[in-house]
Amino acid sequence: MESNLSNLNISNSTFNGITDHFSKFCYSGIINGEFRNAHLQSTDFSNAYLNGADFTQAIFTGRTNFNDAILLNVNFNEVQIDSANFEGAEVSADFLDKVKKWNIIGNEIFTEYSIVTHFLENNNYKYILRKKM
Repeated sequence: MESNLSNLNISNSTFNGITDHFSKFCYSGIINGEFRNAHLQSTDFSNAYLNGADFTQAIFTGRTNFNDAILLNVNFNEVQIDSANFEGAEVSADFLDKVKKWNIIGNEIFTEYSIVTHFLENNNYKYILRKKM
């Protein structure tokens, strides 16, 4: 499958078990989307809103892009990551701790990132993944 699903609200959609090559989900709202056991090759999730998405046992090959995506409450349990860009992704404060528990094959990708805290109005915080210098 190769598709352009950018700029769509496809929350609660199910993509379990798909094989996807070079598809674009840029700027899409995919709240609680399911990608369990999917094979995603060079898929572009840049700027996508993936709150609560489930990628359990997904395989990411090629250069998957999560640049500036919102990855709050995602599940990457037992995924395999070949190469991916997470620069600027918004995550929970404990995201890098969860990475250690998710049994990710290829989790060394996350060793090049740290979490930067942004202070917002009303004592709120935003946590962003940034590549270490």
